[in-house]
Amino acid sequence: MRRIALLLATFAGAAGFAGCEAESEPPKAEDIGAVIEPIIGGVAATDYPEAAILNMRTPAGAGYACTASIIAPKVVLTAGHCVDGMSSFDVYVGTSTQRSTSAETFDWNEHGATTVNPNHHDIGLVYLSTAVQLAAYPTLAAAALANGASAVNVGRIHNGITSSTWKATVTLSPGASVGFPFDYSSKGVIESGDSGGPVFALGTHSIVAVNSGAGGGTQVLARTDLLLAWIQQKVAAHGGFAAPPPVDAGAPKTDAGVADSGAKAPEAGAAPVDAGTTTPACTKEVEPNDTFAKAGPLGASTCGAFGSATDVDNYTFSAPIGSTKLTMTGGGSFSIGFVTNGSCLPVLTGQTAVGITVTSAAKAVCV
Repeated sequence: MRRIALLLATFAGAAGFAGCEAESEPPKAEDIGAVIEPIIGGVAATDYPEAAILNMRTPAGAGYACTASIIAPKVVLTAGHCVDGMSSFDVYVGTSTQRSTSAETFDWNEHGATTVNPNHHDIGLVYLSTAVQLAAYPTLAAAALANGASAVNVGRIHNGITSSTWKATVTLSPGASVGFPFDYSSKGVIESGDSGGPVFALGTHSIVAVNSGAGGGTQVLARTDLLLAWIQQKVAAHGGFAAPPPVDAGAPKTDAGVADSGAKAPEAGAAPVDAGTTTPACTKEVEPNDTFAKAGPLGASTCGAFGSATDVDNYTFSAPIGSTKLTMTGGGSFSIGFVTNGSCLPVLTGQTAVGITVTSAAKAVCV
């Protein structure tokens, strides 16, 4: 049987393989307290509110990035290598931020190894002292999916200033076929920082695995059904699966004032529209705004006109804590990112609608 070593490209910082992503310095909460996600068909791509961002630190203070999921009010599911050797954990889900120093694995004790051990289960749990309240929590698969079943990988994109969740559909095969009997295998789609992200049976909120590692175009996903009894035991010891009384999942839409500009952040239906007309609800753009250095403030609704097929207009605004929707109508598309060190660092391009979720301090956004 052919065996492959799947690099986690983690602590060594190797590029191009999935795993924990090493940070040059431990990230601060305010540096990752915002998410920009595409909106498909006018609906924010937040199909999996249980998906979480997980940042970890070693006892020496080195910071690493993984993905996770909230499976119970006080229990976070992730990869074992995202827990092994770590001393503290920051969990970000929706508008909630939790810090923990309590976590464990079943048998993953690799001392920072950068390859997936086929003889161990790459599963870890982080325990919270304060419950994370979700409208609903995912379930855990009790049996293996059939060969050829479709599943959804959920992970994170980390660019140094922000994190967001993403998803990709894959076709599963038994991991034993590539030498990993405790895993599924599929075509590789996960990247650095995606480790520990949940893998859902297609069309459900049933977690069948967590992202483990990848290399050579193949990825392995640690099966959760094999450790179902252990996970259930640990959840029961940390408050149980029963959810607290339902609460509003997610912060309300907001049009709080934009810092330092007197303008308002975009509301649902607002648009940086270059339609060439001014309406009572639309503030006309002010030229020149063809470069980021000359970017104008983006109001609750802004209108403008492209001077040519290659014309580019630049705007900035401060996204407040909570959820904001930004849309564009009248033709064209926009790129969006965060203002960092006096420049615009793009997160998404070619968009007509995005959702912005801020969990800590207001964020300077560039469009």
